[in-house]
Amino acid sequence: MQRSSPLHRAALALSGAVALVAAALAAPDARADRRVVEERCPICATVSGTSIHESQNTAGGVDTDFCAYTLERRADGDRLEATALGRDDVITCPRCLYSALHDHFGQALTDADARKIRETLRTGSPVASRVRAAQAEDGGIAAARRFELAATCYEQAGLARLGATSIDVRLFVGHLWHRAAWCLRERISSESPSLAEIGFRPTTIDDALAGLAAIDAAIARRRAPGAGREDPLAAAIAEVSESRRALAVAERHGPAAARYVASLARDRLAEIADRLRKAQAVMREREALRPEPGAGEGGPDLARFDERTLVVAAVRACHRAGLVQERQVRLLDAQRVASGSERSRSAPDSLLQDQLTRLEGLIQEEDRLLGAARDRYAKILAEGRPGEPTERRRYRFLEADLSRRIGEVDRARGGFASVVAEGREDALGAIAERLLRLVETGR
Repeated sequence: MQRSSPLHRAALALSGAVALVAAALAAPDARADRRVVEERCPICATVSGTSIHESQNTAGGVDTDFCAYTLERRADGDRLEATALGRDDVITCPRCLYSALHDHFGQALTDADARKIRETLRTGSPVASRVRAAQAEDGGIAAARRFELAATCYEQAGLARLGATSIDVRLFVGHLWHRAAWCLRERISSESPSLAEIGFRPTTIDDALAGLAAIDAAIARRRAPGAGREDPLAAAIAEVSESRRALAVAERHGPAAARYVASLARDRLAEIADRLRKAQAVMREREALRPEPGAGEGGPDLARFDERTLVVAAVRACHRAGLVQERQVRLLDAQRVASGSERSRSAPDSLLQDQLTRLEGLIQEEDRLLGAARDRYAKILAEGRPGEPTERRRYRFLEADLSRRIGEVDRARGGFASVVAEGREDALGAIAERLLRLVETGR
């Protein structure tokens, strides 16, 4: 194996990431430094490229399945942004959708490989169909889709052409599916306000539990009698909604002229309600971003975030930590807030309802990608590969943690127990034992 090759470094990215858990975190960069890489597509000759993060700090945290995040401030300096390391490593041709890591993209393909890839992307790849549909809407290709497309292309062409025949193509493709899932997890974490802004940047599962406890405490303070301030737009939205319901009654039962006027008025009120909700969202975002006296170097002051922001943050924090059962409990809580329950003392919030629906869709998609990665790892392990025992143990850990993240508790329990049985004194054994305890206590 060529130990200096980019492919070797990419293939071992997950294995080496164990060391990140114990690594000291670098300070966030003042701004994101990027390098543009452009190559000519070996299939259709279109020049394509990607913009790669140069920063390698892990101040945004490290997840239990070794997804590491670099932490930076946006160019305007107002917001912190945590980005999954290596998110932009894949180049995708916007014309034919050929995709590969940027180190490999420009390399020539054999006629047979090019033909197989071209036909697969044209007619046989579900992800290619989804990407083309998305391109028709917004012209873009999301980072997760790029990794999915790359996995498809590598499966068709193999790795022999890259001079790395000792690397199992299924293992390498498993990494690509895994990294596609990381891209979606980052997207979930980075919705405004991002978990980084809220201060949730865990490097261990205990960090994650402590961060979640802090969010829960802030929610409890918000819900205490007399806490917080009334949203000045909530009452207006409720009154408009009530007026629309009254007009709907008039429209159904009044004379023809009255029905016509009622329909016009109801449409107008619908526009007003929509504007009020948008204004409400802007006010909440500004309130969340406004620094408060006393919020210093000790971390963000969660008191500046409203209840709606915090309940969604709790869902996202549970998701990032892989706490599936707790995530469902907090998702139900957020849905009660969105529906305008008696406890939340507010009208139904359609914007929050839409946000939760979108969040559930992203979670389901990440689960699909994690399952694809997990299944490839499992098949390789069943064959006694990788050959080196330490590597095999690491992939057993990953199989267990990905099972935990997609809610397959029994499979996760058995995998973690297997890792612990081989030793609990090293870092991997200690992490596996901690996660096993969480699984056994239903978290």
